[in-house]
Amino acid sequence: NDIADAPNHLVRIYVIDAALAHGEWYPRWLSDLYLGYGYPLLNYYAPAMYYLAAALHGLGMTVYASFQWTGALCVAIGVVGTYALATTLTGRRDAALLAALVFALSPYPFLTNLYIRAAVPEALALALLPWLLLATWRCWHRGGLWCAGVALLVATLLLSHNISALLGVALVAAWLLVLLVSAR
Repeated sequence: NDIADAPNHLVRIYVIDAALAHGEWYPRWLSDLYLGYGYPLLNYYAPAMYYLAAALHGLGMTVYASFQWTGALCVAIGVVGTYALATTLTGRRDAALLAALVFALSPYPFLTNLYIRAAVPEALALALLPWLLLATWRCWHRGGLWCAGVALLVATLLLSHNISALLGVALVAAWLLVLLVSAR
């Protein structure tokens, strides 16, 4: 019973980890992909999940375990971000716990992406969205380093999943419109 993207991601983690071990910090050509013909994977596909999994592999985990733990970290990042966002917006811990629980158990962000599709890069991008909304809220109300945090999170989103980054930037634009309307 294969999970859609899992075999591809496992091979990619392995070859990117090997390239990193050889000192190639951003490998333009991964010669071990596609039966040894090679492929410029990172020219077309966001690398953040592979770097995170390679870091976990460097800590002694197997490639498979590092892939699984990367997925678990995605859930943790998303749940904590949702809790922080809901706490900031409502000031209530019970509402924040409920929001975090709903986000964790919603069908698409983690259950579908991790258990059915093995789309860990997309799960990582979706986990970053509550943090991006929180940083945007804080930037709007406080400015300063929170605005740099928005820029950093947009960059991280772009490096996590291409299509989710487009949707995330659109979500931030809508969020800013809501903040502008509510400020009047």
